[in-house]
Amino acid sequence: MAKKYYQTFTVESKFSFPIDMLRYDGCFPASEVDSGVISKSLTDFERPVKVKIGRWVHGKGYSEPTIGRWESFGCKVSEISVM
Repeated sequence: MAKKYYQTFTVESKFSFPIDMLRYDGCFPASEVDSGVISKSLTDFERPVKVKIGRWVHGKGYSEPTIGRWESFGCKVSEISVM
């Protein structure tokens, strides 16, 4: 079985955070604070939104988040790292 690695990346959004991207990329807010920022973006419409996202990836051949799809929602992905 391939070893799992924890990957994080930063998402900046000009609009409400695209919640469905969490499911699509199999990821989650990296902290409770990030979760709160996402939640607030959906109701208070504060812009821009900047949060750290985490996910588990398998093996050394891990994949990056689907950057093009994030961009299609007006988001910028940066600071990708794996631990």
